[in-house]
Amino acid sequence: MSKQEPELKSQIVNQVKKVKECVLNPQKVKELATRVESTEKRKRNLQCLWPFVFSPLLAHFLCLESKKAEAEAKAIEEKVSAIHEKIMEITQGKTNEAQKKLDAVTKKYDKTRSTITQLQVAIKAAERNAKKASERIANMKLELEEAEKRRKEIEEENETLERDTKQATEIAAAVKVNDLITRAVVYPLLGW
Repeated sequence: MSKQEPELKSQIVNQVKKVKECVLNPQKVKELATRVESTEKRKRNLQCLWPFVFSPLLAHFLCLESKKAEAEAKAIEEKVSAIHEKIMEITQGKTNEAQKKLDAVTKKYDKTRSTITQLQVAIKAAERNAKKASERIANMKLELEEAEKRRKEIEEENETLERDTKQATEIAAAVKVNDLITRAVVYPLLGW
């Protein structure tokens, strides 16, 4: 999109130059306007003089001049309107085309900008989730270390209990053997 934007801007600059080139020559416009104005003035003057002119020849001549002036004025007006239409046709077509391209680029730009914003929001959410996950992992590691310590304590307690149980069993066995010996040997000697 960014590649198209400078190209479109340069096209707009070129179109503006072409439009400026199509502008009427101010001197020519002034000259034509002066001719139209003088023709209109002569026409008005002739219309004002008409009632006072009695000569048929003069009347005929003035009528011809009036018609000639009207024809010139009409031809000039037609030329001006034709040139105006050409200018509008040229500029309208070029500017419409450039405007369409500019609108398309603007639409793509807005869509890309929207996508970037959405992605930035997603990145921030992912960063928050990653931070939470890191905190959970740290907490789990602490819990795991505590559980490992507790397991070792339990194993030590278990070993102690097994040792104590073994000693108690040995003592109990020794006491039992001692009791059996006492019953079997000592009591008969004592007469019990």
